[in-house]
Amino acid sequence: MVSRKLNICIFTRITNAHGICGGMERHTDILCEGFVSLGHKVTVITTRHPSNIQYEEIKGVRYYYLEKTRPGLYRNGWGKESIKKFEELNEYNPFDIVLSESTGATSYVLNKNKFKLPVVTILQGTGFTELQSTFKEISSITSFYRFLKRFVSITFDYFYDFIHLYRTDAIIVVSNELNNQVMKEYFINPNKVYTIYNGIDTGYFQPNRTKGYIIRQKYGIKKDEKLIIVSGNLEYQKGIHTAIKAFNSVLNKFNKMKLMVIGKGAYEKKLREMADKLNLANKVIFTGYISYNSIADYYNACDLFLMPTLRVEGFPMVLAEVMACEKTIIASKIGGIPSSIDDGINGILLPPGDINLLSQNIIKVLNDKNFADRLAKNGRQRAVNEFSKEKMVAETIKVFEICLKKQKDLH
Repeated sequence: MVSRKLNICIFTRITNAHGICGGMERHTDILCEGFVSLGHKVTVITTRHPSNIQYEEIKGVRYYYLEKTRPGLYRNGWGKESIKKFEELNEYNPFDIVLSESTGATSYVLNKNKFKLPVVTILQGTGFTELQSTFKEISSITSFYRFLKRFVSITFDYFYDFIHLYRTDAIIVVSNELNNQVMKEYFINPNKVYTIYNGIDTGYFQPNRTKGYIIRQKYGIKKDEKLIIVSGNLEYQKGIHTAIKAFNSVLNKFNKMKLMVIGKGAYEKKLREMADKLNLANKVIFTGYISYNSIADYYNACDLFLMPTLRVEGFPMVLAEVMACEKTIIASKIGGIPSSIDDGINGILLPPGDINLLSQNIIKVLNDKNFADRLAKNGRQRAVNEFSKEKMVAETIKVFEICLKKQKDLH
């Protein structure tokens, strides 16, 4: 751990304040709070606030929202405005190190020789992993044109990403699979790539039957009913439609069961139509968006959690959260998911989109309580040992220390 307190500047296109609470936003939030708790100063430079707020301080973290940018986008003036704000703040109170969520700090990286501060980049995925997911969505002329548009955009961005990653001092990736992918796609020196799993609050995400029971009561789920939960942005790539189809196929084995779909998104209408067409209106519960402050209670209400994603994920934080709540998980074997789940040890991994296998394994878990409990307990143990926010923050600081030492040795 570094002996002195650091002044850290973080570049990111999106935060919780932008109205989206996804994995990257929670990751940044947890890191910031962790740095502050250790006595470090943290400043976040990000895109325009939806309410046009230009500055605020939250839990000791200073947020600067750039008025002349578009919320959540690394275009339309982001490069110019972000480096301008950095120079202004750095002149007043010099920073020690720069942290870039994805390629948010490209404008700084291109001017790195001027400021001579190390920069660390955190990657949750790559453009080509996103392209793989978009390719799988092709089902019409419209979706094909959408894929071509993303292909052109990602190919163009690749050169900027390559320069950014080549010039950055260290790259943190969130899974072993992503580690290999980054080195293969961008020809990166393996000595500057570090795998640090996304961390969660294992004190907040922990087993709590009482709170889970309250959620079950809220939705009229009886004690003798099994509850399966699937959660995420309601879009095709999340594979929630496969969960509904698998759920429908096992109802003849477990009539007393419900499926709860947590989240919101453009695909919700089609999912509801599917449930209605399968006569599941009384069996499938759509909760809408559930805030972070309540989500652990929902996880604690279920007997089984599904993550049937078709997307090439980095390291889905939701899996670590559910594991910490000591719940059994069935997930797709894709992207960085195998970094969190060992098949048959602390969860079950299946080929994405295989509805028959998903149905069979749902039956297996619900039929064998001892097996399900063993997976759940192992999951909780792994979450505590490997996916805690304290470990993530400490390991990130160690990467800072390595970069600062190298910088010092060069000068």
